[in-house]
Amino acid sequence: EVFSASLAPQVRINDADVDDYIARLKAQQGRTEYLLAEIFLPIDNPEDEGDVANLAQTVVKDIKAQKAKFSAVAQQISKAPGASQGGMMGWVQAEQMDKNLASAAQKLEPKSVSDPIRSLAGYHILYLIESRVITASSIPEENKVREILFGQRADRASRGRIVDLRNAAFIEYRF
Repeated sequence: EVFSASLAPQVRINDADVDDYIARLKAQQGRTEYLLAEIFLPIDNPEDEGDVANLAQTVVKDIKAQKAKFSAVAQQISKAPGASQGGMMGWVQAEQMDKNLASAAQKLEPKSVSDPIRSLAGYHILYLIESRVITASSIPEENKVREILFGQRADRASRGRIVDLRNAAFIEYRF
């Protein structure tokens, strides 16, 4: 996998990161967090915008009609770092997401799927597994925090890499 080979070694988590994350959670007790899964469909070429948008709409329609299972579709077509785990993002707070993704997550009911959400890099489809209010008992252990932080940073790194590749691309048309 391209991510594992090129970007994963660049994602670093240290003890201070873990301590800061736990301290933030303790300070945010009473706020809501969301257990989400995601399908990400990048737009590698602006000419593909329509095709990717149509695919995203079809995917949402099929999942909502129960013709396809979210996790299976995520494993097959998603380009998000958690795709191989059915698109799992883990527990995320609204402040940790892009504002459009956060807005969509906040409107979802548990076990429901969002409409496609356009970002700079492509289309996102969210599945809200459940939401909860942060309490002292819901604050994860240190090793779980490391996994969460790795997932978040890996996601940012891969999305940044996609944007960088798109910006650096040179396409020559020959007729």
